[in-house]
Amino acid sequence: MAEAQGSSSSRQWTFLTNHGHAIIYLNSHPDARIRDIAEVVGITERAAQAILSDLEADGYVTKTKIGRRNHYEL
Repeated sequence: MAEAQGSSSSRQWTFLTNHGHAIIYLNSHPDARIRDIAEVVGITERAAQAILSDLEADGYVTKTKIGRRNHYEL
């Protein structure tokens, strides 16, 4: 089916998954809080936490605790 002409401008889409967006953000902001990542990616904090767990479990990200904050290294 064809889309109505005006409707495509209101939709947002991207080539990257939320995991991809999170890892790109962490590359520039290694000391980001989960709240920051969630806001930038446009997801909930719980979803951001799950993504970080996935990335860490698969070896894409290493998390180091520094005081009360986390530091992420790709």
